[in-house]
Amino acid sequence: RRSSDLPTRFTYKTTDIVSSVEYDEPADGIQLYPNPSHTEVMLRTTMPCTSVTIYDALGIPVQTTIGYSNNNQVHITTAQLPSGYYTIRAETENAVYVRPCIVVH
Repeated sequence: RRSSDLPTRFTYKTTDIVSSVEYDEPADGIQLYPNPSHTEVMLRTTMPCTSVTIYDALGIPVQTTIGYSNNNQVHITTAQLPSGYYTIRAETENAVYVRPCIVVH
């Protein structure tokens, strides 16, 4: 290509840099943080969870916990899981939420 064939005007987009995160009420009913995770993640829902299941990348359940009926916040330990991509499925009385989670050690 000749230099005269190249565009002579460029447009640059800038993005904001996140310096802190505030955890308000979950906008869509669920929050999962931090993600990626090292040793644990916090799961927050607007309704108490009745069960939480972690699936590996193949869809195989690797951890299930039942009985969070009075708690909208659940600490999930990820220290025993190998580094990789997981899916967390949280059930409440009224909804089922599914979120990706990355574990890095």
